[in-house]
Amino acid sequence: MDEIATFVAVVRQGSLAAAARELRVPKSTISRRISRLESNLGMILMHRDRRKLALTSDGSRLYERVASSVDTIALAINASLESTQEARGHLRISAPSDFGQLVLPKLLTEFRTLYPDISLELNLSDRFVDMVQEGFDLAIRAGVPPSNASAQNLITRNLLPGLHVIVGNSDALSQVQSLEDLQRCPFVLFRSSELEQKIRLSDSTGKLHEITVQGRCIVHDYASMSAFVIAGEGVGLLPQLHLEHGPSQLQRLLPQYSQRSPGVVIVYPSRQLPHRTSLLIEHLITRV
Repeated sequence: MDEIATFVAVVRQGSLAAAARELRVPKSTISRRISRLESNLGMILMHRDRRKLALTSDGSRLYERVASSVDTIALAINASLESTQEARGHLRISAPSDFGQLVLPKLLTEFRTLYPDISLELNLSDRFVDMVQEGFDLAIRAGVPPSNASAQNLITRNLLPGLHVIVGNSDALSQVQSLEDLQRCPFVLFRSSELEQKIRLSDSTGKLHEITVQGRCIVHDYASMSAFVIAGEGVGLLPQLHLEHGPSQLQRLLPQYSQRSPGVVIVYPSRQLPHRTSLLIEHLITRV
């Protein structure tokens, strides 16, 4: 396990020296662990010199398979070691507006009931906050992070898969029976620079379909899209959580079609977490 955890740390930190500082062991120990792992597996995982480190294809595949498991084990160990500590303190959380409004109030209220000595501060924003500079304990993020996110050495845990579905109000339910019908319907467009937009949908067999939709209303957040769809402005392509947790007037159209998108993840800056942060992460993953 030490070798695998060390390998993950090296990949995330970008060098043996940085991983040594993170794990608080000599650089020579890091090098020996990587060499031992490569010997046990019978493969080269990374090319390394004084300037840079590059994963081989075998190394990339191994990292993708083991990284989340290492994080899960680290959290479990951390929680076990601190199980005798009282759960108390303050947590600062950043989350997207729609997820924060639709999903988090219930989950965080449950958490506060379980741990009354932990106080919470929830900041709703659709931007990717700088967790270290702005002092957040954890963030919930949807979509592709900006390029500088990796420089912060953030750790992620999957929370929800990414899926967008076609929605309309009750009138649209009877009007939209096919993709051809969908193309004829007005659309509430999301962050479009024009009054038409190409969207790609997958059917139940995985086949991709690209269609062009048009509309007279462009929105920049999903809460507004939901409101316009309910009001009859058109149909829309919304994250599935809006259908599951949003207004009951929203109806799913053409359920055999959907759009895959980056999922929702929990992000935190270090494996060395306070007990209260570990508790919240596990609560969210278990209850969402």
